[in-house]
Amino acid sequence: MKKNRLLFLAFISSALVIFMEFTQWKIIDIVTEFLMVPIWIFVFVLFAIITVRAIIHLVKNRDWKPFAIQFMTLLLWIFFPFTQVVLDVDFKVNKAEREEVVRMVENGELKPNLLNDQSFIRLPKKISTSLKEERL
Repeated sequence: MKKNRLLFLAFISSALVIFMEFTQWKIIDIVTEFLMVPIWIFVFVLFAIITVRAIIHLVKNRDWKPFAIQFMTLLLWIFFPFTQVVLDVDFKVNKAEREEVVRMVENGELKPNLLNDQSFIRLPKKISTSLKEERL
């Protein structure tokens, strides 16, 4: 049973790390960077503890499955471009809305409207709300 529990914990901790990497920017939008730090600490300390237990289990029992899960997750975490994938998906999902904003700027419907910086345009509520709703 203990062997199965460690395998289950390895899956859970690895899934949490991967979930955090894919969703960290959406979570930061909700809770801010400052409140995100305890969440990161919890997830990665949990992952580190399970990895150490998996290494001990590997040495004692010659059972490589929990360690393999942790090791593959670590490689994925280091080498897979999570942020780039999220940005690419976001770009493709919101491309039509962004092209509509570009069209409005080119047609002169949107003009710089910030007093302190005339190179920026604050989007109308209708446009900014629709983009925000799609992100959440």
